[in-house]
Amino acid sequence: MLEEADRILTCAFCRVRLLLIYPEYPRYYLEPYQDQKPDQERIYVPYWRFKGIAYAGLQPQGENRVVDVTFLADEIPFLPPHLGLQARAFKLRLLPSQKKGRFIQPHFSFKKCLPQITGEQDSFPDSEEIPAIFRQTFIGETISLVYAPVFIKEGSVYDGLGDRLLGNAQESDFEKFPAAVQEEFRQVQFIPVICPYCGSDLQGEKDTYVLLCRNCDRVWEFSQGELKKISFGIIEALGERPPYYIPFWRIRTRITGWPLNSYNPLIRGTLHQGNRPGGEEKEEFFFWLPAFKISPSVFLTISKAVSFRQPFEYPFPERVPKGPYYPVTLPWEQAADGLNAVAADIVKTHFVSDIPPIMVEALDHLLFFIPFHLQGSELVQEEIALGINKNALHFGRFL
Repeated sequence: MLEEADRILTCAFCRVRLLLIYPEYPRYYLEPYQDQKPDQERIYVPYWRFKGIAYAGLQPQGENRVVDVTFLADEIPFLPPHLGLQARAFKLRLLPSQKKGRFIQPHFSFKKCLPQITGEQDSFPDSEEIPAIFRQTFIGETISLVYAPVFIKEGSVYDGLGDRLLGNAQESDFEKFPAAVQEEFRQVQFIPVICPYCGSDLQGEKDTYVLLCRNCDRVWEFSQGELKKISFGIIEALGERPPYYIPFWRIRTRITGWPLNSYNPLIRGTLHQGNRPGGEEKEEFFFWLPAFKISPSVFLTISKAVSFRQPFEYPFPERVPKGPYYPVTLPWEQAADGLNAVAADIVKTHFVSDIPPIMVEALDHLLFFIPFHLQGSELVQEEIALGINKNALHFGRFL
């Protein structure tokens, strides 16, 4: 069964692996409970679903947390404003171009629901513009439209999933809301998972954003609906034990307003800055962020550990890692959204008062494979003095 985070599937007929390309956002529906009741018309109501990891930054009274919420995409007073646990408890199915029933057209865009998630208006009631480091940041977010079934019986609206009474309404009340034209539902597109350069099968798990070609030693990133070749680096594996490679994004940044001038572990001491126009020189910082989803606290811990102890020398090989590797489940654009969260956590750790507005600008990125070794229940990187619990990686696949 296709999961919500899956980007690769295998055709059951020809066994060809295919890459899924969603136009705009995925559309799903929940299979109604009353399939055996053909006399009742199925009505499907749209809900926006948002999944992601929220980082508070320096937001007052904020906290880092995992978010999984739904919002009714129209003003329908006799229906609940949220789906609750149903979006997680029931199986989501991709919406086909033709499906029996009446689908209500979404009236609200997702952007209208976003302030209910961020809560920034409540935290900063008098601020017209919130500095980035004080904003709540979302990383690894997934936005989808979920159609939930309801049905009418004797002047009452019932939940199509559990036969639960929702309110009072007639079928004519739903006719006030425009119906979606099913023929206009955009189809999911598929492209074969083969190397654009040599035509060999690419390696990668079903929820990955990066695919490896073991034949021509190229790495391909899934971005903007196509495969793009990307550069990569590998940290040398020491010792005789077989390594397990974990991916990280090395993001070169420029920071303005950085208050920790006396302690800048993020500056590459061997980096040649060169002369800027007008004789101006600016320090460039290197953040190393996980290229995979993981719980908020672990994400910050790992990011700081690798960024503070980042290696100064590393090869840019012509071959991809030969050992097993963890999939890239967090694209670099979404990882870069966490730069302000990591910077804010560093500032909080060093108890800096009177924090000025800080701006972190991502300049470019590079994928790195860092070797870890299995020790008990942890994957350990001795040179960086970092351990990652295997269970944390496992549960990160479900965020």
